[in-house]
Amino acid sequence: MKNLLLVMLFASICSISCKESARTIERPTFEVRNTNTLEIDKIILTDTATIFYIDAFYRPKYWIRIDPQTYLQAGDRKYFLTGSEGIELGKEFWMPESGEASFVLMFQPIDRKLKKIDFIESDCDECFKLYDIDLTGKASPAGYPEGLPRELRDARPDMSGSLPEAELNIGTTRINLHLLGYRKGMSNGKGTIYNRHVFSPDEVETVFPIDEEGNASMEFEQYGTMRNLIFCASGLSFSFISSPGETLDIYVDLQESGRRGARYLKAKNTPKPVLYFTGQYTAINQAINNPNNKYKLELQDRKTYDEIAGMNADEYVDYVITKYKDISEVMAQSTDLSAIEKELLDLDNKLLVHSFIINGENQLERAFRIKNKIPGEQRELKNYNAPRFTKKHYETLKDLRIDGTTYLYAEMFPFIYSMYFTGKTDLEMITGHKEGFLYDLQKIHRLSRKVGTRIPWTDHDQAELASVKNPFYANVLSVLDKKFQKQLEDAKNKTGYTICEVPKVSDEKLFDAIIGNYKGKVVLVDFWATWCAPCRSAISQTEPLKDNVLKNDNLVFLYLTGPSSPEIKWLTMISDIKGEHYRVNEKQWNYVCDKFGIDGIPSYVLVDKNSNYKLRNDFRNHETMKKTLLEEVAK
Repeated sequence: MKNLLLVMLFASICSISCKESARTIERPTFEVRNTNTLEIDKIILTDTATIFYIDAFYRPKYWIRIDPQTYLQAGDRKYFLTGSEGIELGKEFWMPESGEASFVLMFQPIDRKLKKIDFIESDCDECFKLYDIDLTGKASPAGYPEGLPRELRDARPDMSGSLPEAELNIGTTRINLHLLGYRKGMSNGKGTIYNRHVFSPDEVETVFPIDEEGNASMEFEQYGTMRNLIFCASGLSFSFISSPGETLDIYVDLQESGRRGARYLKAKNTPKPVLYFTGQYTAINQAINNPNNKYKLELQDRKTYDEIAGMNADEYVDYVITKYKDISEVMAQSTDLSAIEKELLDLDNKLLVHSFIINGENQLERAFRIKNKIPGEQRELKNYNAPRFTKKHYETLKDLRIDGTTYLYAEMFPFIYSMYFTGKTDLEMITGHKEGFLYDLQKIHRLSRKVGTRIPWTDHDQAELASVKNPFYANVLSVLDKKFQKQLEDAKNKTGYTICEVPKVSDEKLFDAIIGNYKGKVVLVDFWATWCAPCRSAISQTEPLKDNVLKNDNLVFLYLTGPSSPEIKWLTMISDIKGEHYRVNEKQWNYVCDKFGIDGIPSYVLVDKNSNYKLRNDFRNHETMKKTLLEEVAK
């Protein structure tokens, strides 16, 4: 990775060091960091400069940037960046196909007596930061982090049992998060928790504050045992199970997390847990967060799609089942997995098999597209004979049954459970029973879509709900209905947004009819959906600018979504998004997306003052969007 230019640079710097010989620290250790992108290959200390040789690892053809205000810090003293080689400061640096690159950063000379130093890439929230970089070359592996209760440090959860039946009740759950080793400035002081409800119509996303000590608390209404996902501390994420109504403490060893992801320190690191849990599901949560990827069934990789391309239904089903049996045999013989770990892994492996066989037509079409490099927006496929799946193919799943509420422990289940209700499979074949959890969930799945809407319940709906024996389900629907109604009332009291009536015209004239309401103005049309995290993130970046930088009577923010955005979720969410809002039906959405060749969301169409329009997906770069909008309104 190092090129001749970098070697010559080092020789040049060494030649001007006349007072004291240069000192080199090879692949230094660090305490905590907020990035897995930068690895320090070596640091060279001379009388005239401090030189960091850095290797970057990032997604191919994506860019990184090093701010010119980057500095090193020791106590109150800052040592500023003086130059670079191999990267232009403040400019986008595009990663090569390999996803690996090298560059050198030069700083002012530091006090040679220093034993450690911080690398701070400017003071922005998302900038790269590495703390307590060792300059002695003698740092020993760290022990348990300060703040971790001794009872958790010494605890060894019993993982020898089996998964219990999940709980079906309602309660307010409290999570106390402790980021051990957290430093002020290593993130934006916020985290996000995603509650992956199965009994509620959609996933709930909540942003929570992290204090300067790295502590946070959050509460949420929980319906049954549930998987949650937390993002915090600049990219760190993990999932866990919570019990309705419990108080759960989670301790995160940020030092262990950072070092575990460090390519150059793995040989120096004796792995310890990154996460420590209290609560009812301690053993299960520890098992979930133990790295056991070698036992996870791989069906969504490029190799699989290359191998299944061109298969018929019989060949495909045999292929998937064989892959599952092979990984199951390896897992059964393993001695490094507990009983609970094996059961959790098998649960997700089975669900993946269920998903791939039930959705076999889509998977084989995708393989054909990948092999022939056919984009998703090209609807018509020539020379493709879609394989025909019949009941005999789905019956192969009867040997891979999952019983009862243990589904709720699986990572995949909240995303794919609706596949059981498409009519392709028979629930008795999947479960081995004529009633039970999936049967109840099938009824509630449909009824929950009516909760909080203006669609009245029918006598059939009421009878279906009454046929569900467990009162838990009716209680959930009642709680959700009251919650959504309150959200709607709160939304009505907010201003700055407009719910617009969709013009009653043909699909071909729809877009022109919508933008015709804003003649003479610049219109940014944002194609989005309530469930789309990148859409919401992009909107959150733009929202604060509407009252200052982008405030202009001749600039209109227009948001277009389709029926995949649930009406209640849409109505409550747009109350915090200033602009004009349209929600079209599926046929209209598909036509408009085809009209512009929308390849995913968020996507943007820019309409100028003369009503000329063009797809502008370069607006996914927020700075490009802002700059272009300012130029257009100034014309």
